[in-house]
Amino acid sequence: INSYRGNPTPLYRFMQTGWNLGGPVGIPGTGLNGKDKLFFFGSQEWGRSRTPAAPVRLMLPTALERQGNFTASRDGSGNPISIKDPLSGQNFVGNIIPASRFNQYGPQTLNWLPTPNVNNLTYNYETAKIASSPTFDQVYRVDYNINSKWRVYGRHLFSKSTQVVPYGRADSGNNLGASDLTAGTYGWSLLGNAVYVASPSLINDFSFGYTVNGIPGNAPPSDSIYYRKNSGITLPMIFPNADPIGLVPNFTYGGVAGWAGASGNQPTRFAGLPYNNRNPVYNITDNVTKLKGNHTIKFGIYYEFAVKSENPFRALNGNIDFSRDANNPGDTNHPFANALLGNFRSFSQTSASLLPEYPYTQVEWFAQDTWKVTRKLTLNYGLRQAYIQPLYDKGNQMANFSFAAFNPAKQVTLNADGSIASGDRFNGMVLSGSTAPRGLIDNRGVHWQPRLGLAYQIDSKTVFRAGAGAFNERIATFTVGYTSNFVTNPPTLETPEIQNSNLSNVNPNLITYRPLGVTRISDDGHVPTVYQYSAGIQRQLPKSMVLDVSFVGSQSRHLTLAEPFNNVPFGSAWLPQNQSGATPKFDGTTTKASNFYRPYIGYQAGTQYTTGTSANYNALQTALNKRAGRVILGVSYTWSRALGVDCGNIASNRNACYGPLSVDRTHVLTF
Repeated sequence: INSYRGNPTPLYRFMQTGWNLGGPVGIPGTGLNGKDKLFFFGSQEWGRSRTPAAPVRLMLPTALERQGNFTASRDGSGNPISIKDPLSGQNFVGNIIPASRFNQYGPQTLNWLPTPNVNNLTYNYETAKIASSPTFDQVYRVDYNINSKWRVYGRHLFSKSTQVVPYGRADSGNNLGASDLTAGTYGWSLLGNAVYVASPSLINDFSFGYTVNGIPGNAPPSDSIYYRKNSGITLPMIFPNADPIGLVPNFTYGGVAGWAGASGNQPTRFAGLPYNNRNPVYNITDNVTKLKGNHTIKFGIYYEFAVKSENPFRALNGNIDFSRDANNPGDTNHPFANALLGNFRSFSQTSASLLPEYPYTQVEWFAQDTWKVTRKLTLNYGLRQAYIQPLYDKGNQMANFSFAAFNPAKQVTLNADGSIASGDRFNGMVLSGSTAPRGLIDNRGVHWQPRLGLAYQIDSKTVFRAGAGAFNERIATFTVGYTSNFVTNPPTLETPEIQNSNLSNVNPNLITYRPLGVTRISDDGHVPTVYQYSAGIQRQLPKSMVLDVSFVGSQSRHLTLAEPFNNVPFGSAWLPQNQSGATPKFDGTTTKASNFYRPYIGYQAGTQYTTGTSANYNALQTALNKRAGRVILGVSYTWSRALGVDCGNIASNRNACYGPLSVDRTHVLTF
């Protein structure tokens, strides 16, 4: 692009430099001898990068089109586009819209955009802005051997990266590159550890840690055209106070054949700026080891507390779609002409800005014993218990759809156009902390995780080993979208959509509501559980070789799965009661819209996260290793299957989706 225009070619640049220093510390007269008492390590690393983007292309209005003159407008194949007058159904004379017909807000929706910079049938605006990401990483550690009984160390890590991303991220996505958007991501941690040797047979190991990471996204620069006040946009919004910083709406100008505009010819895709995301985690671990006769006994406790705060990704600035649509009575056959007249295909906006805080507590404790029963037999057995508190919202703003709470007698009725006529719009919705648990799912209390292992020496060259255990983990926040899916459910937040209307008719007091889009989560409270097991034989062979043959497997239960929710039943589109008109044809042309015959009227099709799916892994693992001096030569072969359910299906998850997983590798040979 730059070469074509005679501009300097942006080059990819990457630089990384730093230093590290470590070793013993000696201080005369203090007992620190500089040999085996106090040790220090420190490092700093700087990174700089400049990364040119691939060309980003849009079709933006020309100077003539901004004045209503579409005489030179073409589609992607070069064909003229006729501009239709929605009032008469005829084309505007000369393909020119009189200024008297412009909506009072119409020109605003075009004039804020940059002017075209290339001449092309499929796009007329092209950029390739450079992203940069300077980084600074630091690590410091001190180890101190106080005496024969006490040993301590402390470590501090700090990482910072100031991203400069003209085309934004998930929270600030755009195809204009008009302003440098920044995101100061960071992470740092403190760790302290103390080991106390009470006696040769009793040791206590204590650790404390604090870690925090953040990936915030800053608001655009104050002079950016992304602000309504800077771009002269005064059009009314559904929720005038929802956007705290007043960004321009996300306009879409699509629907023209052959146009190559990115994201459907959408200049911006903002989803809640400024974006906040911070996750501090505190943890304490204390383990005690006791040697007694033939037993090595261990017991300990682990405590973790975290509070995640994050804005949900939602368009607080609104989405307004002027795309060409023959089903829109106000359509002119051109998105820029639609914009001038103020006729949109759809207009939606999320109702409010939220910054919830999501804490959780997890406590685990264990006891285990390694018992050397005989010279040939060693047993290892123990029990770990875990209290896994579900993550919840401090403000009790999360909402969920409950099958049990849905009352058919209160379900909504729909008008012919699909809008809600009457009934309870929130029928079946429950709120955290009142009509649902604080974390929307049940707290199942303490989880039991027994462990068992053994090693038996069959003879001087052969050993048999086996083991099994249960392991639990909390539901991953990102997997189910805890911080984005449930505080955005109604009635906490709503994102109503106005269809096929005009900018002058947008009134927050005159919203026509339609069936709700919601995400639900199964409230049974199960957490992912894995049962692992293995058995194998190690045999010493001649010529310094060792053969290992083992069977290794696991069974995973209560895994999280995204499934369809409220889909129409198979065949329902052909039922007589789901036809419209006096003479149903049963060929699809007289079928009502699907929202009229979903299982739960008043809701769209959506996603529900359940914990009833499973997976399994079973493998025969073999390895042959040979030591040749200081070199170890080896070959290994694994024959395995990883099977499970990896998709949701309206009929049967297992019947439709059970099979090899993406991680399945039947044969693996390694030299």
